[in-house]
Amino acid sequence: MKTLNFKVGTRFYVLHFADDAAPYEELLPSHGVFLQAQTDGNPLFEMSVVDNLPEHPEEHTETIGDFVGDNGIYHVARNANGDYHLRISSPDGRLAAVFLCDSFFRKCRVMLCGTPDVRRFGMENSVIIAYTYAGAYQSALTIHASVAVVDGKAYAFLGRSGTGKSTHCELWLKHIDGAVRLNDDNPVVEIHPDGDVWIYGSPWSGKTPVYKKEGYKVGGFLRLHQAPKNSIRRLSVLEGYASLMGSVSSMFWDRESSDCIKATITRVVRHIPCYDMQCLPDESAARMSHTAMTKG
Repeated sequence: MKTLNFKVGTRFYVLHFADDAAPYEELLPSHGVFLQAQTDGNPLFEMSVVDNLPEHPEEHTETIGDFVGDNGIYHVARNANGDYHLRISSPDGRLAAVFLCDSFFRKCRVMLCGTPDVRRFGMENSVIIAYTYAGAYQSALTIHASVAVVDGKAYAFLGRSGTGKSTHCELWLKHIDGAVRLNDDNPVVEIHPDGDVWIYGSPWSGKTPVYKKEGYKVGGFLRLHQAPKNSIRRLSVLEGYASLMGSVSSMFWDRESSDCIKATITRVVRHIPCYDMQCLPDESAARMSHTAMTKG
């Protein structure tokens, strides 16, 4: 048995591999910097990698549905006691993992399937799913965003796939003195006990390999829209809630976790300014958003 501990944000999680020689570096190549010697004794979740899970849900299990995401296909079912059974497939339909867990995603088991590349896909997706939904109960959100850090504060760029989140972040890096990228796909937002809102790098950064363990106070959230000219406005709290909700992973059919996520978003937007921007992919857009978010 190989047991490994990881820390993303302020939360620890534990992975157990039945084979002591399991090549975790190949299964989770972006996790190295997040490896820890030990946890604090109360991990966010524990996951065991095994090879004997039922590929299909039990008879009479409720089928929630098939969901096609940006990165894969997910068949979700739920037992009468609330436990989940997920089949995770690659974008081309190859089964990558069978994932079983309790209703709070605290105790998880996963069986990896297919070629090494497909197994890696299954492993990475299983871990982010467990982190996202176990974290929902502890005021942690995984959001789809690209994040730039300037003068010790983090600014998250939101938008639909293809809107230009990464491009806008790159424009900050190019034109705003001292700007650096923290994450380019799935950073973690947390509310600390003192009420401060922080954002952290994670092992999940899309096509841009930026895997940073550090975190910063959030300076603002900016939702982007492609447009023929640049303009920006600050959103009301209600508008900010809707904007952030559109970028947070949520299981709308699971009332308990959804209610926790909604409560966390409400707390976030009451303390952090949110903006909406119509923009071009140019230097002027970067300077306009930087000025509004840091000086407004």
